[in-house]
Amino acid sequence: HFLIFRDPESAQRTATYLSWSPEGGNKLAVAYAILEFQGALGVTVNNSYIWDLDNPNQPFLTLKPSSSLLCVEYCPKDQNLLVSGCYNGQLALWDVRKGSTPVEVSTIENSHRDPVYSTLWLHSKTNTDCFSASTDGRIMWWDVRKLNEPIEVLVLDLSKNQPPKLDKALGACCLEYEATMVVFSFHYFFSF
Repeated sequence: HFLIFRDPESAQRTATYLSWSPEGGNKLAVAYAILEFQGALGVTVNNSYIWDLDNPNQPFLTLKPSSSLLCVEYCPKDQNLLVSGCYNGQLALWDVRKGSTPVEVSTIENSHRDPVYSTLWLHSKTNTDCFSASTDGRIMWWDVRKLNEPIEVLVLDLSKNQPPKLDKALGACCLEYEATMVVFSFHYFFSF
């Protein structure tokens, strides 16, 4: 038995990220975006959706960001919270109990300079910590209760420059975190 979740928008977009809800996986958050830089000109369809497996014909909730979402991730400890990375470099926090608009958004001046390709919740006492990766060469740690600025920034400059230089940094397009280990891994995006 297959379920088909069709993007309700008429513009042809890519489903860029999937995240299952933690309470048994009956809801699926899907980020949609137009990834072709030139193809995105003039198109202002930014909505992404949460789907309910019991009703695949219409979205459970429409997520309405100001910039298209490239990733969206359920909080593993709270099925009502999601963090997402936007095409314009911002992070957005969603509380599904409060509707379709984000409850917090990072400020443009303290956000990534390129699209955010990955966000990931960290296991913490408060369940409010996450980090984000972008092709701008930075990993940013956040407390979603105050997205006005990141807690810490890691510049992915693999040369031995001190301090690290952003113009020498490699971009990251995905993150992974193992809760039982202190180490996390990066997958780098290389362009030559």
